[in-house]
Amino acid sequence: MARSKAAERSEPRAHDGALPFADLEAELVGLLGSGDEGAIDMVDAALGQAVLHRASDVHLEPWADCVALRYRIDGILHEVAHLPHEHLRQITGRIKVLARMLTYEKDVPQDGRIDPERTPCRKAMRVCSFPTVYGEKTVIRVLDADPSLFAVDALGFRAGVVEALRDLIGRPQGTLLLTGPASSGKTTTIYALLKEILGARAPSAHVVTIEDPVEYRLGRVSQTEVKPHSGFTFEAALRAVLRQDPEVIVLGEIRDPETARVAIQAGLTGHLVISTIHSGAAAGVFTRLLDMGVEPFLVASSVTGVLAQRLVRRNCPHCGAPYAPDPELRARFGLAETESAFRRGAGCEACQGIGYLGRTAIGEILAVDDTIADLVLSHARTQAIHEAAVRDGMVPLAADAAQRVREGATTIEEVKRVVPVPNSPPPDLTAADSDMGNSEPGIQNPKSKIQNPSSGFSLVELMVALFVFTVGMLGTVQLYHFGLDKIRTMREAALATQAVQNEVEVLRALPFAELTDRVDAPFVSAPDLCGPLVNLTPSLTVCPHADGALRLKQVTASIRWTGDNGRTMERAVTTLIADKAGKGTPGPRPAGPREAASP
Repeated sequence: MARSKAAERSEPRAHDGALPFADLEAELVGLLGSGDEGAIDMVDAALGQAVLHRASDVHLEPWADCVALRYRIDGILHEVAHLPHEHLRQITGRIKVLARMLTYEKDVPQDGRIDPERTPCRKAMRVCSFPTVYGEKTVIRVLDADPSLFAVDALGFRAGVVEALRDLIGRPQGTLLLTGPASSGKTTTIYALLKEILGARAPSAHVVTIEDPVEYRLGRVSQTEVKPHSGFTFEAALRAVLRQDPEVIVLGEIRDPETARVAIQAGLTGHLVISTIHSGAAAGVFTRLLDMGVEPFLVASSVTGVLAQRLVRRNCPHCGAPYAPDPELRARFGLAETESAFRRGAGCEACQGIGYLGRTAIGEILAVDDTIADLVLSHARTQAIHEAAVRDGMVPLAADAAQRVREGATTIEEVKRVVPVPNSPPPDLTAADSDMGNSEPGIQNPKSKIQNPSSGFSLVELMVALFVFTVGMLGTVQLYHFGLDKIRTMREAALATQAVQNEVEVLRALPFAELTDRVDAPFVSAPDLCGPLVNLTPSLTVCPHADGALRLKQVTASIRWTGDNGRTMERAVTTLIADKAGKGTPGPRPAGPREAASP
């Protein structure tokens, strides 16, 4: 029995390979004019060539005189063909059929997904259409689920960044945030971290992801897509999934204050939260969270690390050759003229004359310690947090990028395109492993000289100076311990407040019958609280009505604990609840300060 044309088209077809850009337009235009199914063949060929050219996105843009086909390769758009405008309707219709979109809707944006088995290239794709004055513009994202990409070691980060990431995801709780512009590799990094977590915690890992949309489907992970038009937002999904007590929560993006607050609180209560947020640098994430209204003590206690990353194009290994970069630009990035020869791809058949082939990741990882936490609590500026992190050992993005230029992996022009030019030259990572005792030219090393008492100071002057120094040191130590005690108290209060807020959220979600049983339990675990837990007791306030029903008015959760400083402290959270009622009388209540309202 002869097979149908649709069945033949669904099978992989042999292809000679990636066509040069100069020949691609003639090939696609010829397919469009080949017959009734010309648009189908043209779309299949365009998508297949995109995969062969390693394109991450395919753009079909209607212009005034033509339809432009552009491939995004290594982050840069390249025009590959100009197609006749009269074929736009057939081309767009074919793509919508593959993506299961509404073909008759042309005036509103639409989103769809092409399954791997529906195209000859066997790749999953995400489709987005957008109306313009010249017709519908379509952008197709190629979801290349290459298993080799989902490995932390294969992303291209420095060894120090990889080691810090593994330390952060190995912790039982906390919030790890990734930041960077669009198409900077954040999603790939998250999936690589998930693969690492699954390998380390198998087979008992309970991992949930909340994405918009799900780009890559993982086998052992509960993945869900948000649907804002149905009310299923990031915040709603996160609140719902917290009731299932997952170990690891991946949140696609923190976009609004409500989602930020819930995500940060989840990182304090026994969950490892991984998410993304838009900011220019790692230190700027803290300022962004504070601007969203998240309390400083929550940010300082929950966020364990921030990774700022970018993707830079790598020189083509087949046509790389030495070249002389711009001297002024070289000096801005701290690259000396006497260093080894800089390299740049000249352009060849392998890279389609671009000079670059593939990309690699660069990043700065900011691990939150006591110094960074103190700065966050004091609402310090972004620059102050950045400088403190650099003093603690963080390698800035510009320094990491400059090191790739020294190694010949990329060019300084590519670094300028991706990373802002620094105001001052970044530190040389090559010199970081050298003897740190050698001071820079023109800077006196304070350890290289010791003041000689015989250089003109009298004995009395030296004794007075020693006395003043001792008194000053004692006062500094006193202030230091006072500050530490205050910070510990603030963090304990933050943990206590979070514990009772979580208990209140649990109580609010319970039916009335279960709620009256729940309050009989006098103790609720709060293992993250500093010091021994004394009591965490929920209580209810109800109002009986004439029909015999009890209508719940409010829920209160209170906690008392002994802090590191030995003082007993207490926190209480009360929330009002409306329209929750049950028949009969509530069960017995534990002894404690409970208040019964009058009828």
